[in-house]
Amino acid sequence: MHQKDVGNRLIRDLKSQMLRSIGSSSLLAPVEMHTLKTRVSTAALAEFRAEVWRIDLNKLATSPLRPAIGLSAHKRDWRTNALTEVAKTPTQVLQPDEYLIKDLQQSGATVEYEVIIET
Repeated sequence: MHQKDVGNRLIRDLKSQMLRSIGSSSLLAPVEMHTLKTRVSTAALAEFRAEVWRIDLNKLATSPLRPAIGLSAHKRDWRTNALTEVAKTPTQVLQPDEYLIKDLQQSGATVEYEVIIET
């Protein structure tokens, strides 16, 4: 039996709102605008679903995939990542507890995070 996706309408509305925002932006070059519109238009439903993750910071600090520099040094790197991204869009303000971690492992020998809630 086929059931309609529960969040389909909400996601469609979100996509429409994002496309309108991109189209009316004065901060984007035409090429960037086209690229973003294409990404939003072709993105799968799963990419718009919220997730809550549990990140094991102790495992990250001792992971064989990362240099043995300690958790505080990793957090400094992740904060720098976030500051770099925010600098690209100056109207955005980085909160004191925000970090950008780009390379977490979810499978294999070292599982550094797990998804605990999916919508």
